[in-house]
Amino acid sequence: MNLTLTIRDAAPRDFDAIWRMECADAEVEGVPHPRSDDVRAFWFGDGMRSFVAVQDGEVIGVYRLRAIRPGPGSHVGHASFLVDPPRRRRGVGAALAEHAVAEAGRAGYQAMQFGFVPSTRAGSVALWRRLGFAVVGTLPASFRDPEHGMVDAYVLHRVLRDP
Repeated sequence: MNLTLTIRDAAPRDFDAIWRMECADAEVEGVPHPRSDDVRAFWFGDGMRSFVAVQDGEVIGVYRLRAIRPGPGSHVGHASFLVDPPRRRRGVGAALAEHAVAEAGRAGYQAMQFGFVPSTRAGSVALWRRLGFAVVGTLPASFRDPEHGMVDAYVLHRVLRDP
């Protein structure tokens, strides 16, 4: 598939599109709708740097990059992603993931870590492995998958540069 999109820094003008994606995601996941203030803080709060994927002038995905922990853990980056549900499985998430890894390196992070990736998200796990991440831990029966019940979640990690 030929995916043409631009990834740029998120701006306050992008909030309405992000809010729409958050609400659509809540519908797909069957969870309560988030509060607007919580969504704004999640994507634009202190210590966050957010990026959006834009296709044909429309925001169709977003990710945020931050230190996983303050202080002694601040050299490890963490990212959170959201793709508009109708645009999923078309390469948008992969483009955002590749951008996030590159941006984490540019930002000076020495590693990246994801602490809770459900084992049933096979596409996500395969993508992270393709991008050089390893499963460094398994959290037994820690995710309630709506289709499969209680499943494991993985901790994924990748060194970006030696300390």
